[in-house]
Amino acid sequence: MQRYNKLVVGATPLRHARKLGETLGLPRLSLKLEGCNPTHTHKDRAAARLVTDAAERGAVTVTTGTCGNYGVSLSWCAKQVGLRCVVCVPEPFTGRCIGTMEENGAEVIRVGDTYEAAVAASSGLARARGFYDANPTGDAGRLAQEAYSLIASEMCEALGGVPDSVWVSVGNGTTLAGVYDGFVRIGTLPALCGVGSDGNTAAIASALSGKVVQLDPEALVVTHTNEPLVNWDSFQAAEVVAAIRASRGIACGVSDEEMVRCSEMLSRLEDVRSLPAAAAALAGMIRFSHSLDASGRHVVLLTG
Repeated sequence: MQRYNKLVVGATPLRHARKLGETLGLPRLSLKLEGCNPTHTHKDRAAARLVTDAAERGAVTVTTGTCGNYGVSLSWCAKQVGLRCVVCVPEPFTGRCIGTMEENGAEVIRVGDTYEAAVAASSGLARARGFYDANPTGDAGRLAQEAYSLIASEMCEALGGVPDSVWVSVGNGTTLAGVYDGFVRIGTLPALCGVGSDGNTAAIASALSGKVVQLDPEALVVTHTNEPLVNWDSFQAAEVVAAIRASRGIACGVSDEEMVRCSEMLSRLEDVRSLPAAAAALAGMIRFSHSLDASGRHVVLLTG
């Protein structure tokens, strides 16, 4: 469990997915339930770490650019420790999270057409007004990865050893990069497998090509389902490429239909509520389930 002043996050359950595992022919399949964090996503781990760092540095305001869940987490954590929060979101953003951010006391600014534009606007505010920059770049990105690295040790403690594979939904790639760091410290790597939105996630395109690439912003297809996973320029693409290569893992993109179907499957078979974007990790695993060791221990990290 991560304790930061008034903030307690992490130590989320690792549940044996018996029915789902039987359906897929993977009887030792487990689900890491990050939805059990305070605002119901893994983003609380990074937000708590960064808000605490901001408070320790004497900051009054924290800021980030986001398409949803991270803004909810950051605004909630900021509220708990008495900091102001300014969140920049893309103009086309359709998520219901804006109301929650505002309920948490955040000032929400609509700016730009893309996630990257919102991040740039937020970082600009940080420089101009002396806000703490909680975007997943620079020192903040490093601290976020550090927070996510603890997921690896929690998995190993619950399993009594290192799993054979770990499947993670990928947006920027910070979570996968952090989990990789955690296993590096443990000293044994499972196959780390990243799953994004098909054709819409720069980190996954980078892993598939073996080098950092950017996508054409005009070619991105953004929907309410895939929104958390869409970007044309991933801040942690290099780390994702390195993690998947070093662990001999897998990268793939999945469709909105696959995400929704897997979210429904989790609800039906395991009584687990998961956002479709988080269920992308399961959709990717199902794509490759025929090639996985049926006797192995496999973990799907459900980020929310």
